[in-house]
Formats: sequence, structure tokens, C-alpha cells
Amino acid sequence: MEAASVTGPAKNMIQFASLAREQVDFSFITYSRNQDHERNGFVAAARAAGLQVDLIHEKGRFDTGVLSQLRATIAARNPHIIQTHNAKSHFLLRWSGLWRQHPWLAFHHGYTWVDWKMRLYHQLDRWSLQSPAHLVAVCGVFSQQLQKIGVPASRITVMHNTVSALTAPAREVTEALRQRLGCSDGVPILLIVGRLSSEKGHRDLLRALSLLRDRLRVRLLVVGEGVERARIEGDAERLGLRDVVTLVGQQDDLTPFYAIADLLVMPSHTEGSPNVLLEAMAQQVPVVATTAGGIPEIAVSGENALLVPVADAGKLADAIERMISEPSEARRLAANARALVEAEYLPERYCRQMIALYGTLAPGREVQ
Repeated sequence: MEAASVTGPAKNMIQFASLAREQVDFSFITYSRNQDHERNGFVAAARAAGLQVDLIHEKGRFDTGVLSQLRATIAARNPHIIQTHNAKSHFLLRWSGLWRQHPWLAFHHGYTWVDWKMRLYHQLDRWSLQSPAHLVAVCGVFSQQLQKIGVPASRITVMHNTVSALTAPAREVTEALRQRLGCSDGVPILLIVGRLSSEKGHRDLLRALSLLRDRLRVRLLVVGEGVERARIEGDAERLGLRDVVTLVGQQDDLTPFYAIADLLVMPSHTEGSPNVLLEAMAQQVPVVATTAGGIPEIAVSGENALLVPVADAGKLADAIERMISEPSEARRLAANARALVEAEYLPERYCRQMIALYGTLAPGREVQ
């Protein structure tokens, strides 16, 4: 797994490995460049959870020396199953030939298009993903993507992400956050959480807020970092939203932000099985989202959220206004969302499904 922080896939795997440690012996392999593992949040979180992490040291992009390290690490661990979680890892495993010696389970989390390196990896992924013994797609839409590149449906399992119960922060923590951000009492707080990249739809949300400027008083907190930061800041200035929008950067602990939010907005152009959506639902934060990717496989518009078409600022504005102006309806949707999460998206259920899948890939191994 390639991760410099506790990304959604990293968070899910650490949670799953911690839950399943009595049945499965896990170790992680990740990449380190210039000793950056000392600041790597994923490595720190995995080790803090008592999980083993092996580092592949690379000198730069496309360092072919990683193959010998990968082979040596796999030989030392001698796993019954190798599991990969991103295009780079898929490619290295396919290239190494190790998939011929160990059953290979690949996860398809979807694609982002942030730079030329990722675009190249995604093209290579079409070749890489022909070889795994089995693949997990985090939503039905991604399963269809895999089938379009020639992966048989019989080799794909769809498994949505899950969310553990989040502990509500103490009142003094949320009050301190409000004060630090200058959030006035009585002004609804909108929250958007995610990488600052074009597919997350931040600029659509700003256009929607500009339409609401004379109809609704709100405050938007933007959590995350990424290549689109300058464009988002520029749009906020151009649209007269400088006093409405606050970019708070990457945050390790989202619970205080969910606690003060009146509404989570997810204007994404593409999504798989978004952790942020599930976390907001678990915290009973009302949700407005687009119909991108796997979102409609989890949220049902009018039942536990409001969903709007992708890149439609007008309908996004209308949905936000409805949620803020009809608080009883927002509370109803949020309560239904919490009930859905508790019924279908808790980690224990996911754990049972994954362990059953491992049993099919490593026949003869006693996995209970």
C-alpha cells in the first residue's frame, strides 16, 4: 500500500487488521523515499496499532531497485496471500512475477487524475489487473470498470467501506474549535472533507454558495490539502465568498468538525465508497451529495440524504438551502442515515466477509 498519511484505504485496512488479528497475521509493505517514513502518518498509525510494517526504500520515481527489495520482503514473510491497494503496488506485483507464487488479492479504489505520474499508473493498471486471483471493488461502479477492461465478474467481489463508532468530543473541544475558526453562533456550518483535487467538486460548491449569497447565511469549512488549493482560494475571492469560506488544511482528527457541522456537502465528480460519507452518517450529520460513483449505493435521496446530479451548482444550492431551512427534515434524514450505518456498515460485518474471502484464496488454511 502506498500512503503517506492515513488515507481512506489505509484507515480501513488498519481497522480491519486490528479487528482480525486473532484470525489473520498481517504485515504491511509501504514505500519510503529519503527517510520520509519518519513523518509518514500511515506508518506511525499502523505501528501504533501493533501491526508490522516493512519499508521498501526507493531513490525516486520508477526506481527499479524496489523489485529486489519487494522480492526479499515477500520471501522473508512467505505469506499465504498478497494484497495490493493502489496502481503502483498492482504494477510492481505484476512485474515482479510474485503473483505466480502467492494468491494475489487486488483492491480497486478508483482513480484520481492529479498528475502525469498517476495518469501513467492508471494506464498500466489495465495490464496489471488482469493477473490477480481475485479483486475487491469498493463499489458496483468500480466493478463495472474492471469488467470493461476484461476482468471476469466471477473474479470480482464488491465490498463497501465501513465505519467504526466515533466518540463525540467534549464540549470544550468543540467550543475551542468554533472560537479558533471564528464560527459565530447561529450561523450554519457547512463542511466539505477531502483531497483538494478537481474530482472532489470544491469549485462546484463555491458556485452553489455564490447562488445562495443573498438567500442564506452560512460558513463553509474546507478540510484537506491538494493541488487545487490556489484555484479554490481564487474562486472564493472572485465570487465574493472570502468571508464565507475557510480552508483549514489537513486534519488528523475529524470528530470535532463533524460535531460542529450542520451539514456535510460532498459535491464529488467521482467516488467509490467514501469514508467521509459514512462517518458523517454515523455522526448524524445531514448530508447533501452528488450521485457520483458508489454514493447512491449507500445513500438514498429523500430517505437518508439529499442527492443531486454531478456538476449542477443550481441543484446543489437548492439542496443546501432545503437542508438548512428545514431542520426537522434534515434531522429525519440524519437519523435514518445513522440507523443505516449501524445496520449495514459496521466493521465487524466487513471483517467476516474479508476473512471468508481469504478462506477461498488460501484453501486448506483454517480461518475462523
